[in-house]
Amino acid sequence: MKRRHIALFLIMFLLAFNKSAYASEFFNVGMDGNNLKVRQVSVLLDGNRLDSEVPSFIVGNRTLVPIRFIAEDFGAMVNWEEKTKTVTVVDGPTVVILTVDSNKVLVNGVERILDEYSIPKLVTYNIDGKPDARTMVPVRFISEVLGYEVGWDPENYTAKINTSTVVNITNIRTVYDSNGNHQIAIDSDQKLNYEVSYDSINKKYNIEFINAKLNISGNNQTTFENEVGGTFIQRIFSQQTSLPPNPYKVSLSIVMNDEGKEIFNTTSDERSLIVSFEPNKPVPTINNITNISLGFIDGKEAVVLKGVKGNDYKSFILDNPTRYVLDLKDTTLLGNLYQTFDYKLGFINSVRVSQFTPDENYDPNDKIVRVVLDINSGVSPKVNIVFKDDEIYLVPENTLFNYIDYNAHSSSFDFSIPSMALNSVITDYVEPKNQLILSFDNGLIDIPIGKYNINDNFISTIEIEKTLNTTIITMNLNKKISYNLDTNSSFFKINVKSEDTIPTNPSGKTIVIDAGHGGKDPGALSILGFKEKDINLSIALKLENALRQKGYNVIMTRNNDTYVDLYERPKIANQVKADLFISIHCNSTLLSSVNGLEILYCPATESQYKTVDQYPLAKSIHDSIISSTGINSRGIKKRSDLAVLRLTEMPAVLIETAFLSNADDSQKLIQDSFQEKVVQGIVNGVEQYINQY
Repeated sequence: MKRRHIALFLIMFLLAFNKSAYASEFFNVGMDGNNLKVRQVSVLLDGNRLDSEVPSFIVGNRTLVPIRFIAEDFGAMVNWEEKTKTVTVVDGPTVVILTVDSNKVLVNGVERILDEYSIPKLVTYNIDGKPDARTMVPVRFISEVLGYEVGWDPENYTAKINTSTVVNITNIRTVYDSNGNHQIAIDSDQKLNYEVSYDSINKKYNIEFINAKLNISGNNQTTFENEVGGTFIQRIFSQQTSLPPNPYKVSLSIVMNDEGKEIFNTTSDERSLIVSFEPNKPVPTINNITNISLGFIDGKEAVVLKGVKGNDYKSFILDNPTRYVLDLKDTTLLGNLYQTFDYKLGFINSVRVSQFTPDENYDPNDKIVRVVLDINSGVSPKVNIVFKDDEIYLVPENTLFNYIDYNAHSSSFDFSIPSMALNSVITDYVEPKNQLILSFDNGLIDIPIGKYNINDNFISTIEIEKTLNTTIITMNLNKKISYNLDTNSSFFKINVKSEDTIPTNPSGKTIVIDAGHGGKDPGALSILGFKEKDINLSIALKLENALRQKGYNVIMTRNNDTYVDLYERPKIANQVKADLFISIHCNSTLLSSVNGLEILYCPATESQYKTVDQYPLAKSIHDSIISSTGINSRGIKKRSDLAVLRLTEMPAVLIETAFLSNADDSQKLIQDSFQEKVVQGIVNGVEQYINQY
């Protein structure tokens, strides 16, 4: 039964497991106002016969199967709305909403349009002489909505459903190697397809399993966490990051104790993947990189790697964001295995070098050093590779970024032309068009004309054009700005600030609102299918408006779906000397029954940046939200491990508004009325705190 539950996904709600009371191949049903004689059919799931309380049947070219109303044995919730003829099925993270005679179905909040042969029907059976209406779904529905393979055996009148394309992760456990070091074992019902990356900032490996479903203990749980505390591994965390109608994906994060002191290895078979670590002891290779620096070759500046004697390499470009990648084969990186360099060179914004774990493009035993050049937005990078003696030179071709420096921050950016004197450039801000325009004589510097797609938080494009005597640089901006010339600079430099950072009430308090996650970081996934980052932003924008109406100066760490680095968020608040910092999040846990509000804070005694007690703000906001919403309280909790709480200098709280893993809480979170009550509670709590402290 457990195996069926793993494979069924929605099918377990569609089929019952009792023996059919219908012995004849043919029987009558009522459908669409007609009395029809239909032929009974069998259903095989991965080769196993499924029998139902009422039989499946074929009519025309459709095979119909019944929805189960009793799914408690599987932990599912099934709701029938008689008035609208709508069925809602909730199982763990999966929510399917369908309506009789409608070609529209919602899968985890995403609308799908069914073809005419996949539309649900209300069918009346004659059971013990009494009419019994059941909602029936064409078996093609299963193929369209879930992506499973559906076949038909005409000789035996049997529908075949194959779910083997989705891999179920059935367990994640820690084991020991012969030296007593922890290993991570990921068990599955089929061979896993995965990709590995490394986050050097947070010292963690990220493994993404493609077309996989987290199904530990057969209960469809969507998260897994375990404190390991071994020689190399600190803790592991796994969650379901993508669900139908998108491809299934599971992520596993392995947080390490120290960076660069281990070598990552994997071994796998048809049923498990073993992740192991061993001490970093470089083995002899042709290339042993000893140093990464900036240098010159033929009068051109370059990134230089010392210790490269062979020239076996592969280079390619990755997008979103743009990166130039160079893989050096038969190479060992000496010292720290993950090195970053803040090198600004032409269109190169930074350089990262690592001992790369071979993927499917290489032999598992290959020793590869990966060099990643992070590229400025809007550039199609071209890099010349020069081998000389025991060094390799990476020489970027000239672009706009060979002549200018552009550095974007969370709420401002700097734009400079190092070769130009301050008074050589005419600056103009055209507010109606939201353009910042720089102009200067052609003879001063020869910047190539062209258009550069920047597409960041501030600039959409930069255009370079020339008239007979003048070079014009036009920055097309994404938001209103103010600017000033840096008169302390020896060359032309302009400082630009978003209007979000300009106090509207100099005498008022300044509050930074932090909408958690964003952009490439979706946060947790709701049981109803929506992403945490979207709810966080929605509440944050409502809070921004409410606080501005009260006369507060409000600064947002993000006001759209963009990614903001974890450590940049407290930096924003500290730079503007904010009075309060409020971070908006949603909660999630393994147990779907857990619900309610949590307020997190970092005690002043556990942060070198704090000078005042943090608890009163947390208590005030907690009590006010409970009062305005009536939501269950899970208390006020100390969390000095969270960067946004520990690194902020002012009183700071992180509000876990409700649980995405709980059906009732999730339903509340998507309602504007609930979000507005949360916002009102926060505002009341802020005002009460400010009046008292």
